[in-house]
Amino acid sequence: MWWPGSVACATLALSAVFVPMAGGGALASAVNGTLTLAPFNPSKACKFSNYTLTQPAGPLKVGQKTLVGQCLATGTFSGVPHSTAAAYGWNWYLAVGANGKTTGLAEEYGAASLTTTSGKLVLLTTGTQQPVGAQTSLHAKGMTTGTWLLKGGRGGGSYTYQTERKGSKFTTAVIRLSGSIG
Repeated sequence: MWWPGSVACATLALSAVFVPMAGGGALASAVNGTLTLAPFNPSKACKFSNYTLTQPAGPLKVGQKTLVGQCLATGTFSGVPHSTAAAYGWNWYLAVGANGKTTGLAEEYGAASLTTTSGKLVLLTTGTQQPVGAQTSLHAKGMTTGTWLLKGGRGGGSYTYQTERKGSKFTTAVIRLSGSIG
């Protein structure tokens, strides 16, 4: 799988292992749940830089000027295989229009890490973010839809990432995961 630029989630130093189900040695066959990130300020949780694509990224073309946001936030996962501490590291490639402002369309590449006493389950995500409703400096919402693959193993599924920013803080950052591993 090709990842544009250097993916911020690589800074998580994530390693992939299969996560046994609680109380047994069998591998979980489903991933179904919600990863809720704690509220965060993107000026502290993200690094932003200007970038011109040298390879296509989803609907973004070679030569497209982009604003790249490399972010990392922590939270909790509730669902199957079980509730646990979690983190999400991602890159947003935001298209920049001729006027120098972002257009709202973004390509997203990331890694969700679900931590257990047995190790980590790492899901690599690829999706496209769209704005939801009116966007202002005081309030904005977005929704990413895409797919995930299990790092270092077999498995995959779909995800959505719902965000809401109020002022300079993301007050909602919820990733819904559905799929299977094994």
